[in-house]
Amino acid sequence: MIPSFSRSRPVFGPNCEGIMPAVAAVVVVEVVVIVVVVERVVVVVVVVVVVVVVVVVVVAVVIAVIVV
Repeated sequence: MIPSFSRSRPVFGPNCEGIMPAVAAVVVVEVVVIVVVVERVVVVVVVVVVVVVVVVVVVAVVIAVIVV
């Protein structure tokens, strides 16, 4: 006997209530992961730029002190 799925919510079809919340959840998780990764990348880039600027300023001051 073939089980009848007519009473349960269809996964595929016009009333795809079973799959849409799952797809929405996956999309939300992916967006959150992308935002977190982008924020970390931005923080790393800012830290690297600040470190490079500090090193350049320190080297410039040392050279100026040595030259003067």
